[in-house]
Parts: sequence; structure tokens; C-alpha cells
Amino acid sequence: MHAGTLMISDTPNQVIGVIAHETGHITGGHLARLRSQVSQMKSTAMALQILGLAAAIGGSLAGVPSAGQLGMGAMAGGTDAAMRSFLAYRQTEESSADQAAMTFLNATRQSGRGMIETFDVLADKMRGIQGINPYLMTHPLPQTRISQLRTLVEQSPYYDVKDPPELQYRHDLMRAKLSGFLEKPEASLNRYKGDDTLAATYARAIATYRKSGVTPPCRISMS
Repeated sequence: MHAGTLMISDTPNQVIGVIAHETGHITGGHLARLRSQVSQMKSTAMALQILGLAAAIGGSLAGVPSAGQLGMGAMAGGTDAAMRSFLAYRQTEESSADQAAMTFLNATRQSGRGMIETFDVLADKMRGIQGINPYLMTHPLPQTRISQLRTLVEQSPYYDVKDPPELQYRHDLMRAKLSGFLEKPEASLNRYKGDDTLAATYARAIATYRKSGVTPPCRISMS
């Protein structure tokens, strides 16, 4: 969880969905197995490289240049194959964490709608990127995750549960504070231009203070 995730989340439910997903990784033991997965990938890649090197040397000694070239290709391909196997396993864990997240959300009577909304945002950001190879990513493509999750989310009896107004209010203040302090003042002022909510006023006050370069007489805080 980082500031960028919080900034793109319009509702608390979207943040809750991310937390539920990460909890799925923890309960699934994914983080604990990551080190052994990396070690296994290195061992597999090394074994394939050794076989490729042996083939290259053997071909060279036998006076067969093409065999040597194939051996060198096998060395490079060994690393690539090991990496693809590792990434495929990681994608499986991501899908598993998504499903676990829905289990947790249902158990706590919360909607999974925020997860779909978050993946929609990620999908929009990736549409302009050309040449993405889905087999060379640690996460499934957002559109794939959406199609896998949508049925589970929409079948949940808590699909239409809304965030409490007070929680939404505090969420808006949190995003305003992040915008005011982390974005360029001009970007924050433009983001909340024409907005007369308290959150917008909060963000503009912080951005204006930062733009002025004046040290405030008291600490800016809102909780």
C-alpha cells in the first residue's frame, strides 16, 4: 500500500479491496514462499545453462558450429524458460489472492465492487501501452482479473453495500492531504479547482502554503 494507491482510490471500499487482496497473499503464504521460488528459479536456470554450455562445447569439439550455436541458444533460453515459469506461478498466486479477498470481504459484509473499480482504473492506464507480453508480467492483465472476479463480486449479497458517509468523509480528507503535500502545488490546485467541499479547501490551503514558501505559524493538521 502506497500513496499512489490511495490517490487513485475514490472510495474507502477501493482501498479495503486492496488490503483484502494483500491479506490474501499473507494467509496464502505467498510472501513466505517467494524466497524459495526465486532460489528454485535460479537453480533451474543454472541447470539449463550448464546443459546448454555442454552442448555448445561438445558441438565445438566435434567441429559442428551449428551445434555450438544451438547450445548457446539453449543457455539463453534456459534463463528465459525459468523466468517464465516463475512469472506464471506468481500470476497464479495473484489470482488466488483475489479470490481470497472476496472471501474476506464477504465474511466482513463488505462489497467487492471496489476491487473491480480499482482494476478498471489499472486497465485504463494500460490501454495506451503497446506490446505488453502477458507472460512476462508478475500480475495478470487487469482486464483478465476483472473477468475472473466480476461473477464472484456481483453474486455477493453485499455487492451494493456502501461506505459509511463518515468513512468517505475521512477518506476524502486523506486524499486531499496527500494531494496538497505530495503533488506539485499547481497540480493540486487544478485538481480541486471549483470544488467547495472541505476536503478541497484543505488541499488548496496546503498547496497555497507550499507554493508561497512561507513557514506556517502552526502545524497544519486535520484528523
